[in-house]
Amino acid sequence: MNIKKNVLLIILFITTLIPNCIQASINQNINNVSQQHVTHKKHIIEFFSFLCPRCYKFFIITNNKKSISSKYIITKYHVSTTNSELNMLASYNWVIAQALNVEDQVIQPLFEGIQNNTIYDYPTMKKAFINAATNINEQQYDAAWDSFLIKGLFMQQDKLIEHYKISNLPAFVINTNIISMNNILNNCKKNCLANILKLINKSYTYKNINI
Repeated sequence: MNIKKNVLLIILFITTLIPNCIQASINQNINNVSQQHVTHKKHIIEFFSFLCPRCYKFFIITNNKKSISSKYIITKYHVSTTNSELNMLASYNWVIAQALNVEDQVIQPLFEGIQNNTIYDYPTMKKAFINAATNINEQQYDAAWDSFLIKGLFMQQDKLIEHYKISNLPAFVINTNIISMNNILNNCKKNCLANILKLINKSYTYKNINI
């Protein structure tokens, strides 16, 4: 995608501005992105919000499920559904997690903390992030928070969300098709994962699916 190429250009352009304490982690993340492009797995963009109860339900259903990870590579982007400070903090922290390649480590603690109201401001979110992220200390977190890289990626994420005009969460983008999971999540009582997989697979066959 052109957007992903632009992100990599930003990374390369301002590499010298990033503190050494986080540079190694960011370089590893770039390598992971490059390796994803040579895989035979299908690529999916997922839009979610830590403040969205349906997104939390979707995470619980799909987290660490081999039936998904064996077929698909999912890149997650956090959507600021409101202009609240907590929502903006969540989006910014997710960009930090992406840059440091610790998304899998922090996503569940951030979801649980925000949904259970134990994360409600900058200090509580920062504490939860550092506690969950292996080998990321307060100094590294602060360096990432203040870096031009993170600010650039944050702006790029907003542009991506604006481009797809995401309104209902959680949502997937597959081959430019926007797929909302609302109907499945609101109505399924059993076999939710199977229904989700069926919808994802179907989206590779039919265009403009928006349920």
